[in-house]
Amino acid sequence: MSRDSTAPAGDPQGLPPESSLAAGALELLAQPGRWPAWHCPPATPALAAAQPWTAYWATRLDPQLDVRDARACLAAALPVFGARGDRVGELLCLAALIEDYYVDEGPLEPLDHWIELLVERLPPAGQWPSAELEARVMACGIAIRLRAPSHPLLAGWAERGDELLRRLEPGAGRLRLATFLAQYHLWRGEFERTGLIVDAVPGLSVQGLLPAEALVWFDTVANYGRYCARFELGRAAIEASLQLVQRLGLRQRRYALHAYGASLALAAHELGAAQRHVQAMREVLDSGVQADQTHYWHYLAGLTLLRGDAPRAVELARTALQNSGEIGGPTRLATHRLSLGQALLCSGDPMAALENVEAALGLASRIDAALMLFTAGLMRSACLRRLGRDAEATQALRSALREGARRDFKVTAVWWLPEVMGELLRTAIEQGIELAYARRLARLHRLPGPDPALAQWPWPLVLRSFGEFELWLHERCVTHGAGKTAQRPLDLLRALLAQGAAPLPVAAATQWLWPEAEPAAQRKAFDAALLRLRRLLGEPGLLHLENGRL
Repeated sequence: MSRDSTAPAGDPQGLPPESSLAAGALELLAQPGRWPAWHCPPATPALAAAQPWTAYWATRLDPQLDVRDARACLAAALPVFGARGDRVGELLCLAALIEDYYVDEGPLEPLDHWIELLVERLPPAGQWPSAELEARVMACGIAIRLRAPSHPLLAGWAERGDELLRRLEPGAGRLRLATFLAQYHLWRGEFERTGLIVDAVPGLSVQGLLPAEALVWFDTVANYGRYCARFELGRAAIEASLQLVQRLGLRQRRYALHAYGASLALAAHELGAAQRHVQAMREVLDSGVQADQTHYWHYLAGLTLLRGDAPRAVELARTALQNSGEIGGPTRLATHRLSLGQALLCSGDPMAALENVEAALGLASRIDAALMLFTAGLMRSACLRRLGRDAEATQALRSALREGARRDFKVTAVWWLPEVMGELLRTAIEQGIELAYARRLARLHRLPGPDPALAQWPWPLVLRSFGEFELWLHERCVTHGAGKTAQRPLDLLRALLAQGAAPLPVAAATQWLWPEAEPAAQRKAFDAALLRLRRLLGEPGLLHLENGRL
């Protein structure tokens, strides 16, 4: 197998014999530092039929192995474990089979069979042979959530997992459990709990972990960065993943990573970065994998919409929705309904948009997807407003923002247009609907103010020149109590403001502010005051000096 450079150094060693793997399964499971040095035979169904433990480790330790080949090998090993009465082997094999559907993201219906078998074999509470085994089985919840987000296993595992996470020693098992818990809380909109896990276990450090385990953790951190508007953290996770994939030659993983990157960039409205990720998706797109096609059309629709081509975005979003309908999974279907609804709204068809948004609402309600419900509520309000149903629109807006404020949602489940969100938040601010939260959301995303007369909009910069001069930056007055050294930059701003809409000639400014100085000293003082003013305002592109005019 290819070895991650983060793994412990050492020459590859032969995998222990089948009898040792079976007898010491739990002990070996808790010793991840030994795994990267093992040299495994090719994972095949024939190997699984004769040596199921050897086959299990071969599927886990070969980062180059295609996930469908791994699944075939594990499916062949499962009945052999059963015939031997090896419950540990059965549990690990089933957990690996289920988790592989998270990596592959193909049709999800086969998961029902594997989940049912797993439930039949789970030990009663308190009777697990080891905490490490329990954590690794729980980790497959990341795939169960895709198929059955409301499965009763998940809530119980999440509650138990928080306790187990505190008991486990740092290592692969703890990280896999942290991955499931973080993704579960993300899906439920419990971002504060997710943040506690991400920041503590273990950030972006994956020293000694297997590549596949590290990549799934990076995926989780990237998703957290996207949903909590911690975009720098998300970008760092994507970059770390791409470097690991490049180092190991894992071309098959590049597609999913660029999909996460596209999602993050669209949420941050960084269209250049979104374009790069979508183009990279296209370059490695496997036309035979329907889920890959679905993601590609989905993100391309978002990019196209944000660039202003709503009719084309509608076509792309319809294609993604049709594909996701064939694959299945309520979360995916609700997401694609929302993206199609927004494209239809922007293309001038609010009735069709409303139908798709309400379908997404129904799906999200059945799986208790909090962020999805929040997003659908906002979009439903926008659709109703365009249809002239203002009272219903206001009620939908009030309900969505109440939930958003309660959970402090910072982004939506899919991308959104600044103009649409700006209209919604302007209505909220004008009508006093969750005023503090609406203003906080507008400020976070630097939404353009829809009306200069709307005083309660969170303008980044406010100048008041009637009566006492005041400069407010991000709702903090910086002129009150300003020291003597700060007055010259403020004097320059006053002079500029006195010009109204006209530019301020540098010659006029220097004569007003430094009338007794020599011309060279005047210009030096002007340049220093302008530099300090720019630093004070914190907006590099706000003040322009061209042809002797400010």
